Amino acid sequence: MAKLIDLTGQRFGKLTVLNRAEDKILPSGYKTVMWNCICDCGNTSVVSGKNLNHKYTPTRSCGCGMHQIRNNLVGRKFGRLMVVEKVKGKTLKSGYEQQTYRCVCDCGNETILSYSALMTGNTTSCGCYAKELSGKIHRTHGKSHTKLYDVWKEMRYRCSKPTDISYKYYGLKGIKVCDEWDNDYQSFYDWAVNNGYKEGLEIDRIDTYGDYCPTNCRWTTRKEQMNNTTFNRSITINNITLTISEWSSLFNISYDLFWDRLKAGWDAVSALTAPVYYQYNMKGKFNDGEELFRAAIQH
Repeated sequence: MAKLIDLTGQRFGKLTVLNRAEDKILPSGYKTVMWNCICDCGNTSVVSGKNLNHKYTPTRSCGCGMHQIRNNLVGRKFGRLMVVEKVKGKTLKSGYEQQTYRCVCDCGNETILSYSALMTGNTTSCGCYAKELSGKIHRTHGKSHTKLYDVWKEMRYRCSKPTDISYKYYGLKGIKVCDEWDNDYQSFYDWAVNNGYKEGLEIDRIDTYGDYCPTNCRWTTRKEQMNNTTFNRSITINNITLTISEWSSLFNISYDLFWDRLKAGWDAVSALTAPVYYQYNMKGKFNDGEELFRAAIQH
């Protein structure tokens, strides 16, 4: 057990430690060492040794400094909002009253906001700015709720957002969306309608290592796209080599089901020919598989 360091007489910001206070027992059963302190403003407070010595957010006053900051919000401006006066706020579960202010927006509307909403920068207007921004987006092309807009948005996300599930296959490999499309949906829209787009088709890069741009993109079905993708594997069965997409199309089985069966350890013939409901026995295989496979190939 670490030796207790006596903090008596030491100074932490505006706080001077007077003596040790009664230890605080936490709900977990652990004991926290507490210290009686006096602030430069004259107030006394009880602070834990951990908070006095905290590396990132140490306690340095009784709270008087924070109260002064909060009381100074009147007359300050946050974005479009001018703080006019402090008003009564709601009582929090802790028993403290939430610091609340009446603000006037540049547009003339008034709004009531909390101290945290103003200081964090989360709110900079009465709501008029968000409405203006939304209106601007819709006035630009008016197509933000269409399938084609979703194609454009998802294309940009997988190339630029590390949190996107497909980023590792695109953005991480250096694949980008050209500036012409990335900065202007209308430009992408014009290219799409002039190059055969219709609902149900997917955008496909001709060169799978190239960027998304007018000279490297086309509209294809999902099956055609899967044959072109860099992670579509080829499988050889009875000396015949086809992609997973081509095999699944030949045997009229979904790509996902065929691929899931292969990953689960099925032999390729059984994975292709077994009915959807068939439960695979790892010790054997689908008995009619070879016959059905030969029939499909001959056909």
